[in-house]
Amino acid sequence: MFRPRFFMFRPLLRQRAYSTYKTFDNTTVSTNPYNFILNHWKGLALLAAGTTAFVVTHLDRAPISNRLRLMLIGHKIEQFIGGQGYDEVISEYKHALLPDHHPQVKRVKRIMKSIIDVSPFAGDDSIDWRVHVINDPKASPNAFVLPGGKVFVFSSILPICGNDDGLATVLSHELAHQAARHTAESMSKAPLYLAASIILYSITGSRMLNSLFVNSLLKLPASREMETEADFIGLIMMSRACYNPDEAIHVWERMANFENTSAGIMGGRRPPEFLSTHPASTRRIDNIRKWLPEAYDARTSARCDERVAGYMPSFLEWSPPRDVGLF
Repeated sequence: MFRPRFFMFRPLLRQRAYSTYKTFDNTTVSTNPYNFILNHWKGLALLAAGTTAFVVTHLDRAPISNRLRLMLIGHKIEQFIGGQGYDEVISEYKHALLPDHHPQVKRVKRIMKSIIDVSPFAGDDSIDWRVHVINDPKASPNAFVLPGGKVFVFSSILPICGNDDGLATVLSHELAHQAARHTAESMSKAPLYLAASIILYSITGSRMLNSLFVNSLLKLPASREMETEADFIGLIMMSRACYNPDEAIHVWERMANFENTSAGIMGGRRPPEFLSTHPASTRRIDNIRKWLPEAYDARTSARCDERVAGYMPSFLEWSPPRDVGLF
């Protein structure tokens, strides 16, 4: 029986090893990336130019901090999202809303108005400002401002705020998020996160690793950056409104104590900063200490000392004004 010997196929194997792949129309397909660039450089150049033009025309600077960022979401979409969020919060906490004539609601409105008057929103009559205080003992200390001027303050955060300067610290921080349009900025970064996820998944093939990398390397650092920016913008705004910027340090000290106490009661610890959406309270305190000279300058520029001195002669004759409905 004939048994073919291996050496008989050596010329054929040698020939196949050096052959090139042919398509059905007998054109050679090259996998060399340099050849691809050379063959398609015009299209790639147009794509690069278009992308660059798109990015440049959608760059935006945050107020006060002057940080440059990409902004793809318009004001109308932002307002729509704020309206949807407002309806949801009202529906969830309508049983716990304090009435407008409640002293705490009046207090929040008064402080909020003084900050708005020195913010980028000053003079904008198109915003329908609404302030609500939620008295829910089960809710964690919190406050936030939705796009479109909807303000929510949980009564559980008032003891941490302490005095009016402390409450101004929290309100100015939350207002700063909207002044800097952080909601729209976060949404504008969604395509970047999606593209990064697709690239990482093609490399790792693991959704869990994907999520870990995108969150820890992109989403969470971006969130902490915006929180830090809101701290700075808020500190400057509260100083322009003639509140004491030193109190911001005490607020975050009380917040750190609350977090440590809560973690102890729950038998756990706060996650490390790199896995958190917010900077650690100790870092926020250090940042505020560094920013205090700028805050004092803002307060001086607002001539706060002169304004306070002007109130002193009539102080003894002062009586609580009738509520005229600021919002």
